Amino acid sequence: MTVAQTLVQEQSIFDTAELPPLSVTANRLLALLSDPDLDICDLAGVIDQDPPLAARIIGLANAAYFSPRAPVVNVYQAILRVLGMNFVRNLALSVVVAGSFDPRRCAGFNVRRYWFEALAAGMLAHTLAVKAPPGGRPCSELYYLGGLLHNLGLLFLAHVRPRQTAQVFAEKSRDPEQPLPDLFRARVGATPGKAGLWLAECWNLPQPVVEILAAVEAPVVAGDYREPAAVVRAAMRMARSCSPDDEPLPDRPVGHFLGLGLDSRIADSVEADFIERCPELRALASLLA
Repeated sequence: MTVAQTLVQEQSIFDTAELPPLSVTANRLLALLSDPDLDICDLAGVIDQDPPLAARIIGLANAAYFSPRAPVVNVYQAILRVLGMNFVRNLALSVVVAGSFDPRRCAGFNVRRYWFEALAAGMLAHTLAVKAPPGGRPCSELYYLGGLLHNLGLLFLAHVRPRQTAQVFAEKSRDPEQPLPDLFRARVGATPGKAGLWLAECWNLPQPVVEILAAVEAPVVAGDYREPAAVVRAAMRMARSCSPDDEPLPDRPVGHFLGLGLDSRIADSVEADFIERCPELRALASLLA
């Protein structure tokens, strides 16, 4: 199939898909992303209006991964004492956006794995941004949101093409060496990366996030936001390498973050810390699944 034919096939899938509108909560959270004067009460107020979302945020704040000194009983406490405003703002948006889709008809779709990879990529990307030299890097919040949403297209395809996506999972299980994007092109007609980019553009997500998602499957990272895009790609690869529960974790760093401009000792330290905390992060993902 030629490149032009591939693009036509992808577009036909997107044109015929019924894209649900963003929820009221999602639109309110999107507005908060660009609010430089946002305070904790504003954010907690928006989340409190969505009780299921509030319950998940409070549950996460009480998880062993964060080890709160005292039980967290409301969203305000979750933000102030444990999770922080930027993380909650981005995670809450990711949760409500993901809630637009239902992958239950897709055999083989592992919701727990989806949330592990999203959380891991977001947290890793943010950590790498904080550890990096400050010279001109965009704010670390971009790294959070880019990592959290990097696999949103997979959720979308499991929702709109459940049978074909299940076939991809089955073939990947039989032959793990097959590149996942190639399987999606052959069986579904579009890749998760292209689907995620399409969603971001349709929903008018912030342009930096759109560019980061565009780089998920791109052969070369370019553009104004190539630094966060490169970091999110590296975090995504690390997250996926540690994702399956039935596979042992690496016993030492393997160099996922070399080439990002970090001191090699810092890069290895971030990787080693992540590996050590992976079991707790897997448990954390279960709370969102």
